[in-house]
Amino acid sequence: MSAVNRVLPWLLLLKAIDVMGSSIVLFDSQLLAGALTAALVVAALVWLRAPRQGAAIAAVVLLVMAVGPLYRNHVAFLAWIAVLTALARDEPEHRLLLTVHLSVVYAFATMAKLNPEWLSGEALAARSAVDLGVPWPLLAWLTVVVEGVLAVAVWRPNRGWLAVALPIHVAFVIGMGGDWLTVLRLTVFNAAILTVWFALVRMRELSPGAPVLQPLTGVRVRVG
Repeated sequence: MSAVNRVLPWLLLLKAIDVMGSSIVLFDSQLLAGALTAALVVAALVWLRAPRQGAAIAAVVLLVMAVGPLYRNHVAFLAWIAVLTALARDEPEHRLLLTVHLSVVYAFATMAKLNPEWLSGEALAARSAVDLGVPWPLLAWLTVVVEGVLAVAVWRPNRGWLAVALPIHVAFVIGMGGDWLTVLRLTVFNAAILTVWFALVRMRELSPGAPVLQPLTGVRVRVG
């Protein structure tokens, strides 16, 4: 997954900036904030040269950050990408693991929004930084439908579905941003999702006949 191995290290560097920017609020010890920042930078640099080793380092750092009060959705998402990248033995297996991961993320995001507060548009309106001039209930329902469809579409990724996902995730960053740290976190999360999408699309284009579930058949094929 060349796209993942090229982009994710840079997202780790953005996360390192986030850690330093929010250190006064989130950390009792500035030494801990500095150590986590340095660890993210090291993981990113190693990942660029040795993906599996760098991903393993990143997984440990991100999982530590995802524990307790430091938990953030995007940290957990990055952590699982790192874990799966470190564990995957070849490209088909990496593709399967990331497909499952992205599908589960969309599925749970869809189910989490199936409540009166979200579907009425109240929760979306409260979180949005801008008013697009579209009724909030309509946007809320549209979000649920699109995320539900993408949870299934990721199993047959193509540029058409990527074109559907792209504006949705860009809109999340623009519409739900606030202060610069919030925008940074939204950017990291949505950029990571789109990177996985692009990697899955490219994998399918390079091996159009290879099924996503190929690793479960016991046939080991290295692509690229």
